[in-house]
Amino acid sequence: MLVRDRMQREVVTVCETDTLAHAATLLARRGIRHLPVRRGERLVGIVTDRDLRSAMPSSLTDATPQATAALLESTPVSAIMVREVITIAPDVPLEEAARLLTLRRIGCLPVVEGERLAGIITESDILRAFTQLLGVLEPSSRLELEIPNRPGALLALLTLLAERHGVSITSALLSPEPGGAPQRLVLRMATMNLAPLVITARDAGYRVIWPPVESWMASSR
Repeated sequence: MLVRDRMQREVVTVCETDTLAHAATLLARRGIRHLPVRRGERLVGIVTDRDLRSAMPSSLTDATPQATAALLESTPVSAIMVREVITIAPDVPLEEAARLLTLRRIGCLPVVEGERLAGIITESDILRAFTQLLGVLEPSSRLELEIPNRPGALLALLTLLAERHGVSITSALLSPEPGGAPQRLVLRMATMNLAPLVITARDAGYRVIWPPVESWMASSR
């Protein structure tokens, strides 16, 4: 899945000459937190709801509501916008966007083609995408276990479960572990009855982490 598959193409933007009052109105009316700033089709900055809050007089001052409103009406977006914007291209894998958002501690990435603003992708867009990829929006059950950290271990387990039970796998997530330590595998299975799979995995020597075998056995008696 690429950024272009999940980005928002209809982007709400402001011009650098627009006022902070206009930007604040857009953020409130559209229920968004980020406004790319453009000059023509070119991206020149970004302003967020946090930037706007920081630009307003503190409640500890004696500034009146009228003075605050006048300040917002007279100050252009260019006065507070972030000029060095972290961007991403549309044909980049979605996980790279997630990596950038995490490492840079930001909430969105404008998507650019050359200097042209083509879209925007936010942390909410990525969360929705990964929620869908993990299969948690469809009826399914979660099976978590440890598998050996060696080539072919994942295929061996999946083959065992498929041959014994014929249950489809909605998603599979394998955690990287250093030094040859056992890896944690999270499977979402297209069944609401995990009991036969838990028994098969346990009898084959796999450590089942979820569902807890002891509690499952007690509830199934």
